[in-house]
Parts: sequence; C-alpha cells; structure tokens
Amino acid sequence: VSLSPNIIVFFTSGWEYPYFNHIGWSEEKTLGWSRHKLHYHRRGDTTYIRSLHPQGKNENAHVEAVLKVIEETCP
Repeated sequence: VSLSPNIIVFFTSGWEYPYFNHIGWSEEKTLGWSRHKLHYHRRGDTTYIRSLHPQGKNENAHVEAVLKVIEETCP
C-alpha cells in the first residue's frame, strides 16, 4: 500500500524533526495563532504543517491557522 497525502499535520514538540531531516525539510514559512506559531512547507504536491499540540491553548485560533495554510497552499 502506498500513501500519497496532500497534507501532513504534525501536532508535536520535536518528535517530527527526524522525519523532516530524512526528507530534507528546507525553507519554511510561519503563521501566528494566538500567541503561538505554526510552521509550514510545501514540497512537491504535499503541504507539511508542524505546530504545538493544541491542548490547553486557543483551539479555535489554531484551527483557523491550519485551515488558512491549507487554503493558501493546496490547489
């Protein structure tokens, strides 16, 4: 089985770095939500989003930020 997602979202605090190092994560953009930031990168047909886990944070602002990135980066 081969997976080819268009969007991959990581809600972690550093566990994603080995994966990004493996795929060659390079330039990224940031978008603020509440007093936090999420980071994103488009590579080929896939948008990668990494952000802190939203638990205990403003979840509505977080959802809005993730959706904004998806709308801007996905055709």
